[in-house]
Amino acid sequence: MSGRVRSWAMGGVLVVAMLTPATVLAAGPGRPGGVRAPVGESACALEARRFLAREALAQAAQQRILQQLAVKDYPQAARAMRSAVARYQSPWAAYALAQLYSAGLGVPQDPQRAVRWYRWAAERGNMHAARKLANAYLHGTGTRRSASRAAYWFRVGVAPKQLAGSAAALASKYGAGTFMPRNPAMARYYQEQSVRILRQLVRQPNAPAEFALGSAYADGRGVARSKARALAHLCRALSLGYEAAAVRITEIEEAR
Repeated sequence: MSGRVRSWAMGGVLVVAMLTPATVLAAGPGRPGGVRAPVGESACALEARRFLAREALAQAAQQRILQQLAVKDYPQAARAMRSAVARYQSPWAAYALAQLYSAGLGVPQDPQRAVRWYRWAAERGNMHAARKLANAYLHGTGTRRSASRAAYWFRVGVAPKQLAGSAAALASKYGAGTFMPRNPAMARYYQEQSVRILRQLVRQPNAPAEFALGSAYADGRGVARSKARALAHLCRALSLGYEAAAVRITEIEEAR
């Protein structure tokens, strides 16, 4: 993607995050047909294959939208975003549409409608939308203030990377001796700490935490390697709309 597209600004605010593919809903209408399950393939693996087949169409639509944004054709981009939501159930498109309503580009400025689109995208796994929704509840922008709802969406949109992810990063640095002396014991401690945080986070629906925990079981990081547990968490992440889970599930299933 060109740097010009990535640096497209909305109302003077850089929206690089909006132009970065995040997650797309795994379930819903509009799937392309013709995907059949091999003998013995699980329902989850079949869903992953269906998702990947539909994702190619969603990505093509996204590229067209990015081209429209690059030339500031916001009305046409808004129409294309609505189409991508209707046809492919694309949380990215819903998030992008929320950004347009928030800034009043190509559509009337409408904070309440922006929040509705942020919520739709966040409920289907878009982490950027979850952060925006958390801030909306925190400051009462387009919705009533709610500390509890803000805390929930910060937990879903921020905690998996900033808490569990930070612990995993420390484990990696201690394990490799990067920026600090190599220390296998500390690496193991932070791997286990990351897993403890993830287990707390998945007590409520949390797609990125489910994906990270499933990946930990798949790789044996901080826990004993377990294909069954890895797939259980990855399948839950996929059901919540986490894009990367489809790829990982397919890799695990094909490695049989």
